[in-house]
Amino acid sequence: MNRSRSRNWSSEEQEADHRRYGDRLDAPMAFPSTGPAGVFGLAPDPRRNGPGYNRGYGERDDSLRGRDRGFFDKAVDEVQSWFGDEDADRRRERDHRGRGPRNYRRSDQRISEDVHQAMTDDHHLDASDIEVAVLNGEVTLDGTVDSRMAKRHAEDCADAVSGVEHVQNNLRVRQTATPES
Repeated sequence: MNRSRSRNWSSEEQEADHRRYGDRLDAPMAFPSTGPAGVFGLAPDPRRNGPGYNRGYGERDDSLRGRDRGFFDKAVDEVQSWFGDEDADRRRERDHRGRGPRNYRRSDQRISEDVHQAMTDDHHLDASDIEVAVLNGEVTLDGTVDSRMAKRHAEDCADAVSGVEHVQNNLRVRQTATPES
């Protein structure tokens, strides 16, 4: 819609409006879509197609760890790293991260210490009412937190620790007192 047609704007108002907003009012959509979402003129943001997007809550993104990368992906990154592609070099270096010697397993005590440390260091989480137990690499979280977001964040902190096989989240959201009428 051309705003200058919907109202009698003076040339000074038009210039001020143009300086403030640029050509955005008359510009086409930034991300045109040709798929089913294009019916309504909506399109997924292409910047949101990377690792970590389009997956359900609690799903690990193993592509970041190099586990889902096939032979050709690895070969392409190898060659690109020879020619100075830093992103390819980083992906290539991650291919073996997290793969220790055969029969190696982190002790439950060490996992427990790392989970406690991760929750203590996280400035988004008040972990003062959270209890952590570890048995055979399975972390169990018990206690109360302030919100559902804090509950999920505590689970993510525990899941990010090396050696954790599973996180059993038994945290409960603290009920807020409702005023009686």
